[in-house]
Amino acid sequence: MRKFTLSVLVLLVSVLFLAQSAFSQNILAVDRDGSADLDFTDCWPMYMAALDANGYMYTYYEVTDLTGDGPDLLTMMDYDIIFWFTGEGWASNQTMSDNDEANLADYLDAGGALFFSGQDYLWDRFPAAGALSAGDFPYDYFGVTNVTQDNWVVETPNLADASGVAGSLADGFTFQVADIFTTTKDGLFIDMIDATMGMDLFEANVPPADGICAVQFDGGDFKTVFTTLSFAGITDPLIQADLMMNIVDFFYGGGGAECEDFDALTVGGLVADQLGSPWNTWSGTSADDATVSDMYSNSPDNSFVVDAGTVDLIYEFGAAPIATGQWLYSHYIYVPTGYSGYFNVQTDPVPGVAWNLDLYFDDGGDGHF
Repeated sequence: MRKFTLSVLVLLVSVLFLAQSAFSQNILAVDRDGSADLDFTDCWPMYMAALDANGYMYTYYEVTDLTGDGPDLLTMMDYDIIFWFTGEGWASNQTMSDNDEANLADYLDAGGALFFSGQDYLWDRFPAAGALSAGDFPYDYFGVTNVTQDNWVVETPNLADASGVAGSLADGFTFQVADIFTTTKDGLFIDMIDATMGMDLFEANVPPADGICAVQFDGGDFKTVFTTLSFAGITDPLIQADLMMNIVDFFYGGGGAECEDFDALTVGGLVADQLGSPWNTWSGTSADDATVSDMYSNSPDNSFVVDAGTVDLIYEFGAAPIATGQWLYSHYIYVPTGYSGYFNVQTDPVPGVAWNLDLYFDDGGDGHF
């Protein structure tokens, strides 16, 4: 259980609780967008922002010459997860070299995990597809068996609408993607994934018809996420960060981050009363529940108010003590001038047992634990 005792106004529009392995995220971010040696858009700032927003540990590797290879296998094997992204490259192995594919195959066969945002990867490496078969990298490692290349082309000022497929790690997400490529706007070239052995992930909601443009794949010994829709082009950085969190959670075996939609709650009502389990209070009654507010929210529209001495709100992570593993928890707190704040964490489901962490925010804005 994790128990919160907050004496401040808490801005908690979207709270994320994420179960992770007992080790920190160890990510290799491979930049093959061509911005170092060609007049192509630099996609790295978008990925860096999402990585930093989640507090992930990562190493940045830029391929400065798209005629060459990316990191070698020995380098890859030092990492639990590889993020690999392309940009405007579309031919002559600009998205991935022969050695890159071979090294990634060996890395995945050894139990690795790969998130690949690859606009025009299929056009570059498999221009005749259509159909893919055993021995083709997208078939073996993304579970993709048939595609329609460049099914959608979106150019400035138009935006591509997309949504997460029900049951996938993107379930519940809706977002837009912009043409970010070059000063003359090269365009979003989005491939439709017609058939897959994995799970549909993103649906492009673009005329003339909707279709799948990304997949998540559990290969048994490895896991991958592949999107033909440019992840860097997603217009909302908060959605980029949240999707990245869910991707990492998928790789580590979790079921997806738990995220509460406080905007759906009735203003003036109580938090635990409306949401139910796993939300609770210290007393187990509504006497110390928190009130939903529409003031001072970090993002539209709701927050909730926690007042010292009257509110003792709890989020229960499970019915058993937490003895192993890693949890990532995030919320926003607004502390009015002259006030202080506090919340704490327990590792036992019985209130008052096994205190783990206390965090304090003084009236000057400094925090300590």
